[in-house]
This record gives sequence, structure tokens and C-alpha cells, in this order.
Amino acid sequence: NITLLSIGMREGEKKGLALPEAKVDDSLLRGQAYLLKRLAHLVSSANEDLRRMNEKLTYIAETDELTGLYNRRRTQERIRGALRDTQSGVSLIMVDVDHFKRVNDSFGHDVGDLVLKGVADILKESAGELPKAMAGRWGGEEFFLVLPERSLQEAAGIAETVRERIEQHDFGRAKTLTASFGVVFGRGEDHYEELLRRCDKALYHSKENGRNRVSVREAGEE
Repeated sequence: NITLLSIGMREGEKKGLALPEAKVDDSLLRGQAYLLKRLAHLVSSANEDLRRMNEKLTYIAETDELTGLYNRRRTQERIRGALRDTQSGVSLIMVDVDHFKRVNDSFGHDVGDLVLKGVADILKESAGELPKAMAGRWGGEEFFLVLPERSLQEAAGIAETVRERIEQHDFGRAKTLTASFGVVFGRGEDHYEELLRRCDKALYHSKENGRNRVSVREAGEE
């Protein structure tokens, strides 16, 4: 392995966060000490630039570009983590925008994107009101709310509140829209796939029974 450090002298005024100055006694080393002092400052600046770049890359890797919510990969990680780490279990709310294809067909994908952003904002706001909760985009017009340490009954009530917020929201040219919900509860990392399967079935039940409703699916329920 080899590590390379490229050093370039900056010109002009310093910008951004002030970095601590390296203290060097150059009474004996004189010119060499001054050079070391400059190098220490440059290395410190390079480290700060690298930290900022790593933060940016992490954000890009975890975030859905359109909505600003966590992306599918990060949502999956959060669900698995909640199942593994939370002894009291985790509830999942799966959300699907009703008749979303009609929005794209009638108004175009630009309006469709605004609808998805609007739904994402509602979910993000709702998650922000609940400790440890998170909102993520699963794909297309499907979203998840992950609710660690929330019972199935609590999650069903939260889903109903979110359903009402979406139903009452003004989506601009698309006007009013609705969404369907599937709610499940589980614990234990080994039950990840089964939990997602039940959540999908609960959502399908809402779709098949008129949409714009919340359906709950218990463990073991077929």
C-alpha cells in the first residue's frame, strides 16, 4: 500500500472554518521549522476538506435524490437494525400513493415529482414528531415509516393521522390525492423478510378494498 499527499500553496484570503494554528518554536530550526509549520497547516486543511467530502459522500449514498428521504438501501438497514437492537420490537408503515400513474399521465412527470416531494415532506414531518422514527422512499410512489419501540396499535393510529394529512394536502395542479397504508409489527432480525411480506400484504389489502385506508396485519395472519 502507498499513501500520497499532494500539497499545494493556497493564495488569497483564507475562507471557511478557521483551523487551529500549529505552534512551533523556530528559535533553533528557523527556516526548517517555518516549513514544518506550513506543512502542518496544509495537512490540517486537507483533513478538514476530506472530512467534509466524506460527509457529502455519506449523504449521497444514503439519500433519495428527489425527495431527500433515506433511500431504499438505508431504509433496509434501518429496519434490520431496529429488529436486531430493539427488544420491544418495531412497527412498519408502508405507504403507496393512490392512482399515481394518473398524475403522470394527466399532468406530466414534473407534477408527479412534486407530488412525491409533497408526500415525502408529510412523512418527514410526521417522523420528526416521533422519537427514533425515520421516513424512507422504497421506490416509485412507495414509502416507509420505521417506528422502533411502537406497538401495532400505536402505529395504526400514526398511519391514520398521516393518511388524513395526505388527503387534506393541496398538491397544486394535481389538487387532492390519497394514499393507502399497510401496518405491521415485528421483533427479531430473523423475521425481516416475513415482516416485509406481511407489510406488502397489508398494503395490498388496502388497495383491494377501496384505497385511502389503513390495513393492519398481525403475525401469523394469512
